[in-house]
Amino acid sequence: MKENILVSALVALIISGLAFVGLQKNVEAPVETPVIQETKSEATYGAVASPDSPFRWMSVGGVRNEYTKTTALNQATSSVICSILSPVSTSTLVHGSIQLTSGTSSVTSLSFTKSTAPADIGATVLSSTTVASGALISWTAASSTQTAQTNADLIFSPSTYLLVTQLGGGVLNQTGSCEAIFTVF
Repeated sequence: MKENILVSALVALIISGLAFVGLQKNVEAPVETPVIQETKSEATYGAVASPDSPFRWMSVGGVRNEYTKTTALNQATSSVICSILSPVSTSTLVHGSIQLTSGTSSVTSLSFTKSTAPADIGATVLSSTTVASGALISWTAASSTQTAQTNADLIFSPSTYLLVTQLGGGVLNQTGSCEAIFTVF
């Protein structure tokens, strides 16, 4: 009986030894995975899906332009036909225009003026013209092609108004639009 126990213990020891050696061959040493650090450049690319942009401004190459257009022309007794507020920083008026799609009842004079208030008709006059009775007009009165003497007038302090005013004659019942483009400093 002692022999059976001894043979059984020896067989168990051999099996345990073989199992231990077999397990050691299947266990691989841990391999360190190298850490790869990526550097990404922060370039942003994009496109506009159409020629229309929902934004009032556009910056290209560091030059920022702000665009404003209003079709709500004044129909009251005020002589201000439309007013456009300039940007909240110093800017230059690059383009200012009015298009009237209905005529006046008599000869009238229109002026582009610069003012600190939205209804100040005694402000700095940038340009003026006379419109015949019943005439339709598309008039660009303020632009960067002005003479050097008046270029200082085209510089707008923050939140200053560009006004189109009617001086004398005609009833204020025009339809149309006013627009302006400012380059921000």
